[in-house]
Amino acid sequence: MKKQLNSMAGRYSLIILFFVTVSTVSAQYTLTDLNHIIGYGQSLSLGAVDTCVITKTQKYNSLMFSKELRTLDYTVADFSSVTFVPMIEQLWVKRINYAESPYSGMSEMLIETIIKENGSFDKQFFFHAPGKGGTSITGLNKGTSTTNTYDYLIHGVQRAKSLATAAGKAYKVSCFTWIHGEQDLKTYMLPETYKTLFTNLQQDIQSDVKAISGQTEAIPCVFSQTTSFNKYWISRTGTSLDSMPNSKISVAQYQMALEQPSKFILATTMYPFIYGLDNVHFRAESSKLVGAYFGYAIKKAVIDGQSMLPIHPTQYSSNGNELTVKFYVPVKPLVLDIKQVRFIDHFGFNLYRGTREITIKSVELISSDEVKFECSEPIQSGDFLTYAINGLTTGALNGARGNLRDSRGETVNFSIGCTTHKLHNWCPVFKEKINL
Repeated sequence: MKKQLNSMAGRYSLIILFFVTVSTVSAQYTLTDLNHIIGYGQSLSLGAVDTCVITKTQKYNSLMFSKELRTLDYTVADFSSVTFVPMIEQLWVKRINYAESPYSGMSEMLIETIIKENGSFDKQFFFHAPGKGGTSITGLNKGTSTTNTYDYLIHGVQRAKSLATAAGKAYKVSCFTWIHGEQDLKTYMLPETYKTLFTNLQQDIQSDVKAISGQTEAIPCVFSQTTSFNKYWISRTGTSLDSMPNSKISVAQYQMALEQPSKFILATTMYPFIYGLDNVHFRAESSKLVGAYFGYAIKKAVIDGQSMLPIHPTQYSSNGNELTVKFYVPVKPLVLDIKQVRFIDHFGFNLYRGTREITIKSVELISSDEVKFECSEPIQSGDFLTYAINGLTTGALNGARGNLRDSRGETVNFSIGCTTHKLHNWCPVFKEKINL
Protein backbone atom coordinates (compact mmCIF):
# COMPACT_ATOMS: atom_id res chain seq x y z
CA MET A 1 0.00 0.00 0.00
CA LYS A 2 1.33 3.43 -0.84
CA LYS A 3 0.21 6.80 0.33
CA GLN A 4 1.16 9.42 -2.22
CA LEU A 5 2.21 12.84 -0.98
CA ASN A 6 2.75 15.92 -3.08
CA SER A 7 5.55 18.38 -2.43
CA MET A 8 7.58 21.05 -4.18
CA ALA A 9 10.05 18.49 -5.37
CA GLY A 10 7.48 16.07 -6.66
CA ARG A 11 5.86 13.10 -5.02
CA TYR A 12 7.08 10.42 -2.73
CA SER A 13 5.55 7.39 -1.16
CA LEU A 14 5.44 5.97 2.34
CA ILE A 15 5.17 2.22 2.61
CA ILE A 16 3.94 0.02 5.44
CA LEU A 17 6.57 -0.20 8.16
CA PHE A 18 8.42 -3.44 8.71
CA PHE A 19 11.75 -4.20 10.29
CA VAL A 20 14.63 -6.57 9.81
CA THR A 21 16.98 -8.00 12.40
CA VAL A 22 20.68 -7.25 11.97
CA SER A 23 22.69 -10.43 12.18
CA THR A 24 25.15 -10.65 15.07
CA VAL A 25 28.81 -11.51 14.63
CA SER A 26 31.32 -12.33 17.34
CA ALA A 27 31.74 -9.48 19.84
CA GLN A 28 34.70 -7.18 19.28
CA TYR A 29 35.01 -6.05 22.88
CA THR A 30 34.27 -7.80 26.17
CA LEU A 31 33.39 -5.47 29.03
CA THR A 32 35.75 -5.45 31.99
CA ASP A 33 35.55 -3.78 35.42
CA LEU A 34 36.44 -0.29 34.15
CA ASN A 35 35.96 0.60 30.48
CA HIS A 36 37.54 3.82 29.23
CA ILE A 37 36.02 5.83 26.36
CA ILE A 38 38.21 8.65 25.05
CA GLY A 39 36.34 11.63 23.60
CA TYR A 40 38.54 13.37 21.04
CA GLY A 41 38.20 16.05 18.37
CA GLN A 42 37.36 19.74 18.01
CA SER A 43 35.01 21.96 20.01
CA LEU A 44 31.89 19.87 19.36
CA SER A 45 33.65 17.02 21.18
CA LEU A 46 33.93 19.32 24.21
CA GLY A 47 30.30 20.38 24.49
CA ALA A 48 27.63 22.93 23.76
CA VAL A 49 28.49 26.62 24.15
CA ASP A 50 25.11 27.96 25.29
CA THR A 51 26.09 27.71 29.00
CA CYS A 52 23.17 25.32 29.59
CA VAL A 53 23.77 22.31 31.85
CA ILE A 54 21.25 19.46 31.55
CA THR A 55 22.91 16.53 33.33
CA LYS A 56 23.65 17.68 36.90
CA THR A 57 23.71 14.22 38.48
CA GLN A 58 25.13 10.89 37.38
CA LYS A 59 22.28 8.59 36.36
CA TYR A 60 24.30 5.36 36.54
CA ASN A 61 27.88 4.89 37.71
CA SER A 62 30.05 6.48 35.01
CA LEU A 63 33.21 8.30 36.01
CA MET A 64 35.42 11.23 35.02
CA PHE A 65 38.57 12.82 36.46
CA SER A 66 38.03 14.95 39.56
CA LYS A 67 39.37 18.22 38.13
CA GLU A 68 37.34 18.42 34.92
CA LEU A 69 35.98 16.16 32.17
CA ARG A 70 37.92 18.16 29.57
CA THR A 71 41.67 18.05 30.12
CA LEU A 72 42.93 20.90 27.92
CA ASP A 73 43.57 23.16 30.93
CA TYR A 74 45.30 20.51 33.03
CA THR A 75 48.96 20.68 33.89
CA VAL A 76 51.05 17.55 33.53
CA ALA A 77 51.21 17.40 37.33
CA ASP A 78 47.41 17.24 37.50
CA PHE A 79 47.51 13.74 36.01
CA SER A 80 49.35 12.58 39.12
CA SER A 81 46.73 13.91 41.52
CA VAL A 82 43.29 13.63 39.91
CA THR A 83 41.02 10.83 41.07
CA PHE A 84 37.80 9.27 39.82
CA VAL A 85 34.50 11.02 40.56
CA PRO A 86 30.96 10.50 39.21
CA MET A 87 30.63 12.10 35.77
CA ILE A 88 28.40 15.18 35.72
CA GLU A 89 28.05 18.14 33.42
CA GLN A 90 29.18 21.57 34.55
CA LEU A 91 30.45 24.83 33.15
CA TRP A 92 34.07 24.50 32.09
CA VAL A 93 35.83 26.54 34.76
CA LYS A 94 38.25 28.40 32.48
CA ARG A 95 35.98 28.47 29.41
CA ILE A 96 32.60 29.16 30.95
CA ASN A 97 30.58 29.13 27.74
CA TYR A 98 31.16 25.36 27.38
CA ALA A 99 28.59 23.29 29.23
CA GLU A 100 26.73 20.06 28.29
CA SER A 101 29.11 17.63 26.59
CA PRO A 102 28.12 14.60 24.48
CA TYR A 103 29.41 12.18 27.12
CA SER A 104 26.46 12.08 29.52
CA GLY A 105 24.13 11.25 26.66
CA MET A 106 26.68 8.72 25.44
CA SER A 107 26.93 7.06 28.85
CA GLU A 108 23.17 6.96 29.45
CA MET A 109 22.24 5.54 26.04
CA LEU A 110 25.08 3.01 26.15
CA ILE A 111 24.17 1.71 29.60
CA GLU A 112 20.42 1.78 28.97
CA THR A 113 20.89 -0.27 25.81
CA ILE A 114 23.11 -2.77 27.66
CA ILE A 115 20.48 -3.18 30.38
CA LYS A 116 17.63 -3.44 27.86
CA GLU A 117 19.36 -6.04 25.71
CA ASN A 118 21.48 -7.91 28.26
CA GLY A 119 19.35 -7.63 31.39
CA SER A 120 21.89 -6.03 33.73
CA PHE A 121 25.06 -3.94 33.94
CA ASP A 122 27.61 -4.43 36.69
CA LYS A 123 30.65 -2.72 35.12
CA GLN A 124 31.69 0.94 34.82
CA PHE A 125 32.59 3.41 32.09
CA PHE A 126 35.10 6.21 32.45
CA PHE A 127 35.24 9.22 30.12
CA HIS A 128 37.83 11.89 29.49
CA ALA A 129 37.92 14.50 26.71
CA PRO A 130 41.39 15.66 25.59
CA GLY A 131 40.19 17.51 22.47
CA LYS A 132 40.78 21.12 21.45
CA GLY A 133 38.52 23.52 19.59
CA GLY A 134 39.45 24.98 16.19
CA THR A 135 42.23 22.46 15.66
CA SER A 136 43.23 20.59 12.51
CA ILE A 137 43.68 16.84 12.59
CA THR A 138 47.41 17.58 12.36
CA GLY A 139 47.13 19.35 15.71
CA LEU A 140 45.58 16.26 17.28
CA ASN A 141 47.68 13.49 15.71
CA LYS A 142 50.69 11.90 17.32
CA GLY A 143 53.95 13.63 16.41
CA THR A 144 52.35 16.80 15.04
CA SER A 145 49.84 17.63 17.78
CA THR A 146 49.71 20.83 19.73
CA THR A 147 50.44 20.64 23.46
CA ASN A 148 47.76 19.32 25.78
CA THR A 149 46.05 17.17 23.12
CA TYR A 150 47.54 13.82 22.07
CA ASP A 151 49.97 13.91 24.98
CA TYR A 152 47.04 14.49 27.35
CA LEU A 153 45.12 11.68 25.73
CA ILE A 154 47.98 9.36 26.68
CA HIS A 155 48.41 10.89 30.16
CA GLY A 156 44.70 10.30 30.74
CA VAL A 157 44.99 6.63 29.81
CA GLN A 158 48.04 6.21 32.04
CA ARG A 159 46.32 7.83 35.04
CA ALA A 160 43.08 5.90 34.56
CA LYS A 161 45.02 2.63 34.34
CA SER A 162 46.95 3.50 37.51
CA LEU A 163 43.80 4.40 39.46
CA ALA A 164 42.01 1.27 38.29
CA THR A 165 44.95 -0.93 39.29
CA ALA A 166 45.14 0.71 42.72
CA ALA A 167 41.42 0.00 43.19
CA GLY A 168 41.88 -3.64 42.19
CA LYS A 169 39.89 -3.23 38.99
CA ALA A 170 40.66 -4.61 35.54
CA TYR A 171 40.94 -1.84 32.96
CA LYS A 172 40.65 -1.52 29.17
CA VAL A 173 39.86 1.13 26.59
CA SER A 174 36.70 0.36 24.61
CA CYS A 175 37.13 2.90 21.80
CA PHE A 176 37.73 6.54 21.11
CA THR A 177 35.12 8.90 19.73
CA TRP A 178 35.87 11.54 17.13
CA ILE A 179 33.87 14.71 16.44
CA HIS A 180 35.92 16.69 13.96
CA GLY A 181 36.42 18.03 10.45
CA GLU A 182 35.41 21.68 10.52
CA GLN A 183 38.90 23.15 10.71
CA ASP A 184 40.18 21.04 7.83
CA LEU A 185 37.24 21.68 5.53
CA LYS A 186 37.70 25.38 6.32
CA THR A 187 41.29 25.26 5.07
CA TYR A 188 40.46 22.95 2.16
CA MET A 189 42.69 20.08 3.25
CA LEU A 190 42.79 17.45 0.53
CA PRO A 191 40.38 14.62 1.37
CA GLU A 192 43.05 12.01 0.65
CA THR A 193 45.31 13.71 3.18
CA TYR A 194 42.55 13.75 5.78
CA LYS A 195 41.85 10.05 5.28
CA THR A 196 45.53 9.19 5.66
CA LEU A 197 45.88 11.25 8.82
CA PHE A 198 42.65 9.79 10.23
CA THR A 199 43.92 6.26 9.57
CA ASN A 200 47.23 7.10 11.23
CA LEU A 201 45.43 8.53 14.26
CA GLN A 202 43.46 5.33 14.85
CA GLN A 203 46.56 3.20 14.46
CA ASP A 204 48.61 5.34 16.84
CA ILE A 205 45.93 5.48 19.52
CA GLN A 206 45.43 1.73 19.29
CA SER A 207 49.16 0.98 19.50
CA ASP A 208 49.93 3.42 22.31
CA VAL A 209 46.87 2.55 24.39
CA LYS A 210 47.41 -1.20 24.09
CA ALA A 211 50.94 -0.74 25.40
CA ILE A 212 49.48 0.88 28.52
CA SER A 213 46.33 -1.17 29.10
CA GLY A 214 47.75 -4.53 28.08
CA GLN A 215 44.55 -5.39 26.23
CA THR A 216 44.38 -7.48 23.08
CA GLU A 217 41.17 -6.03 21.66
CA ALA A 218 41.28 -3.42 18.92
CA ILE A 219 40.44 0.20 19.70
CA PRO A 220 38.12 1.41 16.94
CA CYS A 221 37.02 4.97 16.28
CA VAL A 222 33.33 5.84 16.60
CA PHE A 223 32.80 9.15 14.82
CA SER A 224 30.38 11.66 13.36
CA GLN A 225 30.26 13.30 9.94
CA THR A 226 30.69 17.06 9.87
CA THR A 227 28.16 19.01 7.80
CA SER A 228 29.29 22.58 8.56
CA PHE A 229 30.87 23.36 5.20
CA ASN A 230 28.38 26.11 4.29
CA LYS A 231 29.22 28.11 7.41
CA TYR A 232 32.93 27.98 6.74
CA TRP A 233 32.53 28.79 3.06
CA ILE A 234 30.56 31.92 4.00
CA SER A 235 33.38 32.98 6.32
CA ARG A 236 36.07 32.67 3.60
CA THR A 237 36.77 35.29 0.92
CA GLY A 238 39.30 36.12 -1.72
CA THR A 239 40.62 32.84 -3.12
CA SER A 240 39.69 30.51 -5.94
CA LEU A 241 38.97 27.84 -3.33
CA ASP A 242 35.87 29.79 -2.34
CA SER A 243 33.91 29.06 -5.52
CA MET A 244 32.05 26.22 -3.78
CA PRO A 245 31.52 25.08 -0.18
CA ASN A 246 34.01 22.35 0.68
CA SER A 247 32.05 19.15 1.27
CA LYS A 248 35.07 16.97 0.50
CA ILE A 249 36.02 16.27 4.13
CA SER A 250 32.42 15.18 4.82
CA VAL A 251 32.53 12.84 1.83
CA ALA A 252 35.92 11.51 2.96
CA GLN A 253 34.46 10.65 6.36
CA TYR A 254 31.57 8.82 4.65
CA GLN A 255 34.09 6.85 2.60
CA MET A 256 36.05 5.85 5.71
CA ALA A 257 32.92 4.29 7.20
CA LEU A 258 32.47 2.18 4.06
CA GLU A 259 36.11 1.34 3.40
CA GLN A 260 37.19 0.39 6.95
CA PRO A 261 33.95 -0.38 8.82
CA SER A 262 35.57 -2.32 11.67
CA LYS A 263 37.93 0.56 12.48
CA PHE A 264 35.77 3.59 11.66
CA ILE A 265 32.17 3.39 12.83
CA LEU A 266 29.87 6.22 11.77
CA ALA A 267 27.53 7.02 14.66
CA THR A 268 25.66 9.80 12.87
CA THR A 269 25.86 12.58 10.36
CA MET A 270 25.41 16.01 11.95
CA TYR A 271 22.72 17.73 9.89
CA PRO A 272 19.63 16.39 11.76
CA PHE A 273 20.50 18.43 14.84
CA ILE A 274 19.81 22.01 15.93
CA TYR A 275 22.78 24.36 16.08
CA GLY A 276 23.27 27.62 17.94
CA LEU A 277 23.17 31.06 16.34
CA ASP A 278 26.81 30.76 15.25
CA ASN A 279 25.94 27.76 13.02
CA VAL A 280 29.04 26.02 14.39
CA HIS A 281 28.25 24.80 17.91
CA PHE A 282 25.36 22.82 19.37
CA ARG A 283 22.73 23.80 21.82
CA ALA A 284 22.84 21.69 24.97
CA GLU A 285 20.05 19.30 24.01
CA SER A 286 21.64 18.57 20.64
CA SER A 287 24.99 17.88 22.30
CA LYS A 288 23.43 15.33 24.62
CA LEU A 289 21.39 13.79 21.78
CA VAL A 290 24.46 13.39 19.58
CA GLY A 291 26.06 11.59 22.51
CA ALA A 292 23.12 9.17 22.59
CA TYR A 293 23.79 8.28 18.94
CA PHE A 294 27.39 7.52 19.88
CA GLY A 295 26.32 5.45 22.89
CA TYR A 296 24.06 3.27 20.77
CA ALA A 297 26.77 2.82 18.13
CA ILE A 298 29.30 1.78 20.79
CA LYS A 299 26.92 -0.85 22.15
CA LYS A 300 25.99 -2.33 18.78
CA ALA A 301 29.25 -2.07 16.85
CA VAL A 302 32.02 -2.16 19.47
CA ILE A 303 30.51 -4.44 22.12
CA ASP A 304 28.12 -6.59 20.04
CA GLY A 305 30.19 -6.59 16.86
CA GLN A 306 27.25 -5.76 14.61
CA SER A 307 27.49 -3.96 11.31
CA MET A 308 26.94 -0.21 11.54
CA LEU A 309 27.32 0.66 7.88
CA PRO A 310 25.48 3.87 7.01
CA ILE A 311 22.75 4.24 4.42
CA HIS A 312 24.46 4.32 1.01
CA PRO A 313 23.73 3.54 -2.66
CA THR A 314 24.50 0.00 -3.77
CA GLN A 315 22.98 -0.35 -7.25
CA TYR A 316 21.75 1.84 -10.11
CA SER A 317 19.40 1.11 -13.00
CA SER A 318 17.82 3.36 -15.63
CA ASN A 319 14.84 3.34 -17.96
CA GLY A 320 14.60 6.32 -20.24
CA ASN A 321 14.66 9.42 -18.06
CA GLU A 322 14.14 7.42 -14.88
CA LEU A 323 16.95 6.44 -12.53
CA THR A 324 16.37 3.89 -9.76
CA VAL A 325 18.85 3.67 -6.91
CA LYS A 326 18.95 0.79 -4.45
CA PHE A 327 20.31 1.60 -0.99
CA TYR A 328 21.80 -0.31 1.87
CA VAL A 329 19.34 0.37 4.71
CA PRO A 330 20.23 -0.56 8.31
CA VAL A 331 16.58 -0.80 9.40
CA LYS A 332 14.03 -0.83 6.59
CA PRO A 333 12.06 0.91 5.25
CA LEU A 334 13.53 4.12 3.97
CA VAL A 335 11.50 7.22 4.80
CA LEU A 336 11.52 10.75 3.39
CA ASP A 337 11.08 12.75 6.56
CA ILE A 338 10.29 16.47 6.29
CA LYS A 339 9.33 16.86 9.95
CA GLN A 340 12.59 16.35 11.82
CA VAL A 341 14.65 17.83 8.99
CA ARG A 342 13.13 20.72 7.08
CA PHE A 343 12.24 19.96 3.46
CA ILE A 344 14.85 20.81 0.86
CA ASP A 345 14.56 20.52 -2.93
CA HIS A 346 14.62 16.94 -4.21
CA PHE A 347 14.86 15.82 -0.57
CA GLY A 348 18.57 16.60 -0.68
CA PHE A 349 19.57 14.83 -3.90
CA ASN A 350 21.27 16.36 -6.95
CA LEU A 351 22.58 14.89 -10.19
CA TYR A 352 25.56 16.14 -12.20
CA ARG A 353 27.31 15.42 -15.48
CA GLY A 354 30.67 16.96 -14.90
CA THR A 355 29.89 20.42 -13.54
CA ARG A 356 26.49 20.64 -15.26
CA GLU A 357 23.48 19.90 -13.07
CA ILE A 358 20.85 17.53 -14.44
CA THR A 359 17.33 18.55 -13.47
CA ILE A 360 15.49 16.21 -11.12
CA LYS A 361 11.75 16.45 -11.76
CA SER A 362 10.56 14.15 -8.98
CA VAL A 363 11.80 11.81 -6.25
CA GLU A 364 9.79 8.79 -5.10
CA LEU A 365 10.29 5.87 -2.73
CA ILE A 366 9.25 2.79 -4.65
CA SER A 367 10.20 0.09 -2.14
CA SER A 368 11.70 -0.27 1.31
CA ASP A 369 15.20 0.35 -0.07
CA GLU A 370 14.78 1.98 -3.50
CA VAL A 371 14.44 5.58 -4.64
CA LYS A 372 13.28 6.51 -8.15
CA PHE A 373 14.26 9.78 -9.81
CA GLU A 374 12.50 11.25 -12.81
CA CYS A 375 15.08 13.36 -14.62
CA SER A 376 15.14 15.84 -17.48
CA GLU A 377 17.27 13.48 -19.59
CA PRO A 378 18.65 9.92 -19.48
CA ILE A 379 21.33 9.28 -16.86
CA GLN A 380 24.69 7.87 -18.00
CA SER A 381 27.46 5.94 -16.32
CA GLY A 382 29.93 8.45 -14.94
CA ASP A 383 27.28 10.92 -13.83
CA PHE A 384 27.31 11.83 -10.13
CA LEU A 385 24.60 11.54 -7.51
CA THR A 386 25.08 13.80 -4.50
CA TYR A 387 23.19 14.04 -1.24
CA ALA A 388 23.05 16.85 1.33
CA ILE A 389 25.54 19.04 -0.53
CA ASN A 390 23.24 22.06 -0.56
CA GLY A 391 21.63 24.47 1.89
CA LEU A 392 22.70 27.79 3.35
CA THR A 393 23.98 27.33 6.89
CA THR A 394 24.27 24.35 9.27
CA GLY A 395 21.78 21.90 10.75
CA ALA A 396 18.25 20.59 10.32
CA LEU A 397 16.54 23.87 9.47
CA ASN A 398 18.62 25.68 6.84
CA GLY A 399 21.86 23.76 6.58
CA ALA A 400 23.33 21.24 4.17
CA ARG A 401 20.83 18.45 4.63
CA GLY A 402 18.51 15.81 3.20
CA ASN A 403 15.29 14.09 4.21
CA LEU A 404 16.29 10.44 3.76
CA ARG A 405 16.45 8.18 6.82
CA ASP A 406 15.76 4.62 7.88
CA SER A 407 13.26 3.43 10.53
CA ARG A 408 15.50 2.50 13.45
CA GLY A 409 13.96 5.18 15.61
CA GLU A 410 10.62 3.36 15.70
CA THR A 411 12.21 1.02 18.25
CA VAL A 412 15.33 2.91 19.41
CA ASN A 413 14.83 6.19 21.23
CA PHE A 414 16.33 8.41 23.92
CA SER A 415 14.64 10.81 26.32
CA ILE A 416 15.94 14.21 27.39
CA GLY A 417 13.61 15.71 29.96
CA CYS A 418 10.06 15.35 28.68
CA THR A 419 11.09 14.87 25.05
CA THR A 420 11.62 11.43 23.52
CA HIS A 421 13.86 11.46 20.46
CA LYS A 422 13.78 8.73 17.81
CA LEU A 423 17.30 7.66 16.89
CA HIS A 424 16.81 7.08 13.17
CA ASN A 425 19.82 6.55 10.94
CA TRP A 426 20.01 9.56 8.64
CA CYS A 427 21.69 9.20 5.27
CA PRO A 428 25.12 10.82 5.38
CA VAL A 429 26.46 13.41 2.97
CA PHE A 430 27.80 11.65 -0.10
CA LYS A 431 28.97 12.05 -3.67
CA GLU A 432 28.81 8.82 -5.69
CA LYS A 433 29.69 8.07 -9.31
CA ILE A 434 26.87 6.23 -11.05
CA ASN A 435 27.72 2.91 -12.65
CA LEU A 436 24.94 1.52 -14.86
